[in-house]
Amino acid sequence: MSLFGEAWIGTPISRMCRTITRNREHTKTATAVVLLLVSTVHVGCASDRQAASIPLWQKRVVKYVRHEGNGDPTVLRDVTIANGSRRGFAVIGGNSPSKSTDAVGALLGHPEVNGQRWFVYLVGLVKNREVKDIRLAALAADIGAPDERMRWELSAADDDATRTYLKAREQRWKSLFPDRKDVPLSYTGFPVEDDAFRLDVQGERLEATHEESGARWELVLPRVAGPSLTLAD
Repeated sequence: MSLFGEAWIGTPISRMCRTITRNREHTKTATAVVLLLVSTVHVGCASDRQAASIPLWQKRVVKYVRHEGNGDPTVLRDVTIANGSRRGFAVIGGNSPSKSTDAVGALLGHPEVNGQRWFVYLVGLVKNREVKDIRLAALAADIGAPDERMRWELSAADDDATRTYLKAREQRWKSLFPDRKDVPLSYTGFPVEDDAFRLDVQGERLEATHEESGARWELVLPRVAGPSLTLAD
């Protein structure tokens, strides 16, 4: 299956908080600026005083699906990150990347497994521009159920995969900028522009691979539906 890959948040009616402060000519984006300044927890933006986390990111995705898609997760296909160039979803903890903890998910695909559609993300937790954790996450929804039940499956932490990914990224920028001692801003956060990820599905097993480094994250989906996610405002 093919990838989508990168990070930040944007939607047909909104763009990421930090992007918004210096962006753009879109009428819809301008409208989103007002909305997001009034309520920074709406559509992927956490409060400046609230550090993002992967559980918070999961809740914001579900909230977006319920509010913008009436419980239908296919609305996630239209949500973009990286200034609109890739599909994904991000929760931003603050206006300054160097003083913010963010959770950024790159949408890798939406395969059907055992008759259930799953939206699969590779999610990076970024603190002060440094990647601290990367997980594979999959969202499914029982469309038409009385409460539009949604549930997540999340991979365990894999420090080896994260280190392998980050080492390849460091080698890449050092080869491009051999005279630099500090990390270029374009190689901070998650993912970076050059990142390419592949999603493979074998039965209930999902595997996301960073093609350059070979770093892999795995997640086994349940055969039977798990409990739905309780959404907190």
